[in-house]
Amino acid sequence: MTSKVQPGSIVLFHNAAENTPAALPGILEYLIGQGYSVVPISQIIVKGECNQDYTIDHTGRQKAAKSATEGSAAPGASGSAENSPAASTGNT
Repeated sequence: MTSKVQPGSIVLFHNAAENTPAALPGILEYLIGQGYSVVPISQIIVKGECNQDYTIDHTGRQKAAKSATEGSAAPGASGSAENSPAASTGNT
């Protein structure tokens, strides 16, 4: 499960899954030990309209659109998440 985590990855845990409560502490400890940070998803998602404020590349990563980054960095731009390791957890 952790082998595919990369800087900027979003890691989703379903709170109704049987093994999540037991597995979550170990997974988080491992990722934090690898230098990742656990942050709210709101810190790594670019808000706005697709193809205007952000684009999504072939790997599924969201990136600020060039027009949004020209002149100054867009608030919440995913570029900052890609430059520093980040993992985010969420429950559904």
